[in-house]
Amino acid sequence: MKGWSAHERGAEGALLASLTPYEHWWMRQDRTRRHEVAQLAGAGGPAEGPFVTIRGLAPSDGEAQGAGPDDFFWHPAWSRNPQGDAPDALPADLSARIGPVPADAVIVGIIDDAIALGHRRFGIGAGPVPHRSRFLAAWQQGAEYQTGAQPLGQVLLRPEIESLIAERSHGDWFDDVGFNRAVDPARRPSVALSPGARGLEQAAAHGTQVLDMACGEEPGSDEAQLLRRPILAVNLPSRRILGLAGAFLEPYCVLAMQWIVAVADRLWAEQHPQAGPGGFPVVLNLSYGHQAGTKTGTSRIERAFRQLQKARPGGAPLHLVMPTGNDNLARSNLRWRMEPGVGLDVPWRLGPEDQTSNFVEIWVDLEAGEMAGAGAGAPVAIAVTAPGAAPDSPDALVAATYRDDPTGTARVYCDLMSVGEAPALRRLRYVVATRPTLDPLEPGACARAGLWHIRLDWAEGTAAPRNVYVNIQIDIAPLPGGSVSRRGYFDSPSYRTHDPAGRLLDTYVYPLTGQGADNLEPADRFGPVQRKGSQNALGNHEAVLLIAGHRLCDGRPADVSATTYPLSQQRGDGKAPVAPQAAASFPVDLSPGLTGLRAAGPRSGSTARLRGTSFAAPQATRWCVAQLLAGLPADRAALEAAAADADAAGIAEGRFAGRAAAGKIGAGRMPLTAGRGRPRGDGSGLWD
Repeated sequence: MKGWSAHERGAEGALLASLTPYEHWWMRQDRTRRHEVAQLAGAGGPAEGPFVTIRGLAPSDGEAQGAGPDDFFWHPAWSRNPQGDAPDALPADLSARIGPVPADAVIVGIIDDAIALGHRRFGIGAGPVPHRSRFLAAWQQGAEYQTGAQPLGQVLLRPEIESLIAERSHGDWFDDVGFNRAVDPARRPSVALSPGARGLEQAAAHGTQVLDMACGEEPGSDEAQLLRRPILAVNLPSRRILGLAGAFLEPYCVLAMQWIVAVADRLWAEQHPQAGPGGFPVVLNLSYGHQAGTKTGTSRIERAFRQLQKARPGGAPLHLVMPTGNDNLARSNLRWRMEPGVGLDVPWRLGPEDQTSNFVEIWVDLEAGEMAGAGAGAPVAIAVTAPGAAPDSPDALVAATYRDDPTGTARVYCDLMSVGEAPALRRLRYVVATRPTLDPLEPGACARAGLWHIRLDWAEGTAAPRNVYVNIQIDIAPLPGGSVSRRGYFDSPSYRTHDPAGRLLDTYVYPLTGQGADNLEPADRFGPVQRKGSQNALGNHEAVLLIAGHRLCDGRPADVSATTYPLSQQRGDGKAPVAPQAAASFPVDLSPGLTGLRAAGPRSGSTARLRGTSFAAPQATRWCVAQLLAGLPADRAALEAAAADADAAGIAEGRFAGRAAAGKIGAGRMPLTAGRGRPRGDGSGLWD
């Protein structure tokens, strides 16, 4: 491989020393943002370039320890608050402008994209056009900054949302399209190259469907009950701003959580001071995730959530619901025990005509004292070989450095990362990044499509066996449903995708038989590429309610729903509070021929059918809200107990074909709590 380069080397100075590998690659290699990256020329610091520093992002649990790598993230200048205020710097008259909120309310916090703020399912009042909204406020993070204390974007409060609804109402007809264009952050006619995703102009809108399943109701329902379920929404920026591998997802989500909790606590303190210390119960729904990461409960989002939980006045309830993810069949997860003297070859296949960069993360356990000194090399060496290229010799990189492959289209970054509650608990991370395999603007700078090889070998003097975890990071198209992104996969010859009859294979047999053959990925007869461990990397802390998916008609775990590691194989050091499995499973399919669930589309009266654990999570959110409104607990223990009871009842009543593996469904399978359509009419409770 080419010579060593330090993160901080070059004209970028201290700025690049503070960037993550994803940010560094995006700036120096990924040409999709050349016009923004050009702003860095001659920049003296983050505030003068396309990156911004946001106060309030503490680097670890406990007390803040100064600026960390994730304190810097890219956001377009036209959407930034020039004062750079913190997310909890709220206007003084916030409570008066929003209006009264009942003291017994439970606030739903939705963090997503393409949330239709004028949709009738989130309104109050009878008639075709409900003019009152259940949204207390909505933060449009990708909007052009105009006014307010928020660090970026624009905040719309309830009176402003209701005023826009009134402006777009014409008798019994509501102009959804006009309303959405008025509030959609993507609509910026003053910018020639708008990075908006036009999410509300598609046939389906992810955030709108998630929110409908979490708390959507007919606006003519009991008004008092609707007022007890108000909404605080955060519309995330477009995919182009978040990064197509989610490079900047976590900082935006952390800011969103901080803002939701700050607004809820301000409203409580000013409207219900006689109630004493405490606050509104808040249930956060974040139907997003990453595949690559530590999966030890120490992601940026999980650490920030725990900080918010601990800091709430009077211990007011705060819950975070996330999906397990849909990467079970993606062949994007590898786990292996490296023994001394035996290396590992990772076959990584990149598809043709992929117009986005690709990333693989490699995590290696460290022994006490390894890589402790300045300039100490990694215990595991790495080499990356492009298709058709001569094999390269593995190198043991030094922390905070990177090296390029001989073709100049791939780069390996080396980092030391904290993976436990204590900063001393560290793990080696390699990040392999490649250029797109198709770039219409620079066809000569493309990575080769085909089978790449990542070779991991022992560095000189290393003898202790250790675990190695390898994941392919998410890779999404700039527009929903787009085809310019083609995610790679691990092409292992020992991985079986189908059984002899042509059926897709899952991790376990269903229903379970109680025999050894239930496990279709036994350790002694299965290769390193596995479905086990394919869960969302951002939701593994035991305080997070991680939700899986199953099929309603017979209880079969959804094939796409990720599989968690058995408890005996969990990552980490045994001290970090990692959840051994998902908390529970909710329906994501109705039957073999009717997959997905139908819920609200981007326009009032429209519906769409989407599939995935993103829509299992909001059903758990709805369950949590119902529990809290009834004065009952809604934590992991309560959900697991309810799921276990529901699972046992489903088996006893014949609705489920039998038992399912805990690695797929968690504590058990819950009934359908939300969805749009018609009851089947046969008393089964199924929806068409």
